[in-house]
Amino acid sequence: MKRLLMFFVLFTFVSCQENFSEIKNIIEIEGNWESEFENISIDTDKMMITVNDTINLVLSSRHYDKPLITVSSGSVMFYDARVSINDSKNSIKIKRINEPVEITYLKK
Repeated sequence: MKRLLMFFVLFTFVSCQENFSEIKNIIEIEGNWESEFENISIDTDKMMITVNDTINLVLSSRHYDKPLITVSSGSVMFYDARVSINDSKNSIKIKRINEPVEITYLKK
């Protein structure tokens, strides 16, 4: 009986977790997103990211590696990151390369 109960608890825990996969196209992250640290607005037509409604940064992506983005301000690069999105398209993870930073954003 204990094993059966533990199985159901574990199954519930695993089934409630969000599955994230790397983006296939930069357009998937278009829109307004918020985390506990900051709010960002991503405009993939202009290839811009606006942070906290004040700072405008340039967004770049690569045709050969769609989930890899670069965030910069003109000639000053801030970071490279890999972007993943959950199955329901309401949450993204941005994991910076060469830094131990991964931020989860929820769709506004």
